[in-house]
Amino acid sequence: MLDNASHPRDQQPESGRKSDKLAAPPTSRPMADREVPLQHEAFAPALHQWLDGEISESAARESVAARDIEFWQRIGRQTAVRAQVRAPEGSLDRIMRALPDTTPVEVANWWRRPMPISPATFALLTIGLLALGLVVGAAALRSR
Repeated sequence: MLDNASHPRDQQPESGRKSDKLAAPPTSRPMADREVPLQHEAFAPALHQWLDGEISESAARESVAARDIEFWQRIGRQTAVRAQVRAPEGSLDRIMRALPDTTPVEVANWWRRPMPISPATFALLTIGLLALGLVVGAAALRSR
């Protein structure tokens, strides 16, 4: 909410300031600047029961405001109309033609990509790492 008393464009110099101009009454402000309290009303249990089909409309009208029932009836009618709407003939074919023929490939970082290794490559890597370990171990023993 806009506070007129603290807004710079509404401030006047000290010499020409009038107290009635500084804080305008709420009714003189534009409608967009007014605070409108929201009234939160919980739905009556009868309305829920009527929407669930547990009680008749006449029983619900006895304890619920007529505008609430009319509102939900209007929503039901609009929903029924929209449920009957069908897509134009051939729209599925046009959608399928618009899709690309190939599946897009997600570019993954190099460390997340799968690395296919043949059994022969795996054996060579294992032998190489074992040999490297032996060389490092032998060097460590000689340096003692």
